[in-house]
This record gives sequence, C-alpha cells and structure tokens, in this order.
Amino acid sequence: MVGQLETTFDITDLRLAPALATEAGPVSPEVFIPLAERSGLIDDLGKLMLRQALGAAMPWNGIYVSVNVSPSQLKNPRFAEDVITIVYETGFDPRRLSSRSPKVC
Repeated sequence: MVGQLETTFDITDLRLAPALATEAGPVSPEVFIPLAERSGLIDDLGKLMLRQALGAAMPWNGIYVSVNVSPSQLKNPRFAEDVITIVYETGFDPRRLSSRSPKVC
C-alpha cells in the first residue's frame, strides 16, 4: 500500500489531524498511528504534524492549537527539545500551544 500523508482541517471542532490517503481510499489515524508507533516512525510523524499544524495556525490570531501526543513520544528523551525547536523555528507563540496524551502511559 503506497500512500501520501496529508494534514486535514476539521472545521467542526477546529482540529488539524493527519490523514493517510492511499489508492484504496483514506486510512484513519486510529489505524496508521499504532502502525507508526510499532515501526518507530511516530516521532518523525509527530514532528511533521506539529510543524504543519503550527504553520497552518500562524495567521489565526487568538486560535490555540492542541496536539495529541502518544505515550511513546513522551518516552522519547528529546521530545521536549524537539517541540521547543519546532515552536522556535516556526515562530509560533508557545502560549497558543497545548498538548495532551489521549492514552494512559
């Protein structure tokens, strides 16, 4: 299965979410996020999604960005440093960023 990762914007709940488009159709994050965790790609995926989300939200003054973080990302000793670097590189106001882990570690 060959696919392309896209960032989609869900206007109903103001949520940016990764989506995987394949020849067979879209694959939900509930399917490919666990695969990314098991394959060790979740850190790179998370950084890509954070960079895209912050870039998209830059012009939306007063809008906050909340990102989901997987337990395996939280175990990465470089996680905080990576987030700080991305916030700095994008110029995003860190006061507009929050995170949560939808699963218990």
